[in-house]
Amino acid sequence: MPETRIQGGALIEIPSRAENRADVHATMDARERELAKTIKWLDITIPPPSPAAASLITPGPDQGFIWSVRMASVNLASAGTLIAYKVSSGYSSIATTQTDTRRPVGYASTSQTPQVITWTSQLILQAGWALLLVGGQNISNAYLGVWEVESERQWVFS
Repeated sequence: MPETRIQGGALIEIPSRAENRADVHATMDARERELAKTIKWLDITIPPPSPAAASLITPGPDQGFIWSVRMASVNLASAGTLIAYKVSSGYSSIATTQTDTRRPVGYASTSQTPQVITWTSQLILQAGWALLLVGGQNISNAYLGVWEVESERQWVFS
């Protein structure tokens, strides 16, 4: 740092513009790296329901995490449609859950065997929530694509 004379006559060091910029960039880079460590993409493959059924409950995020769901897909036994509902993950049976259709969040209306629902805006699942996928035919497998982040960093999804 260059020395600068101040009014009292003492010599002090004042950082240059380049040194200030370097400090700010280093701090910002460290913050961005730290933030990137807390966000991860999850590919979740879900086995078919047993016995065969036209609906299943997906897993939900663990306590302390939230998901931003971007894709849900299923393969149906034959051509049919798919509806996704946001439900409590605490249900113990599909039969109970099938009556909880108060929160529809996605619909694939074209009748075909593979069904895909995507969300470009936010479908947030917090701990204790899951998706109920209801197909027009039996579900042979399912998949979720989600971003996961710690609950206190939910703001990164806004």
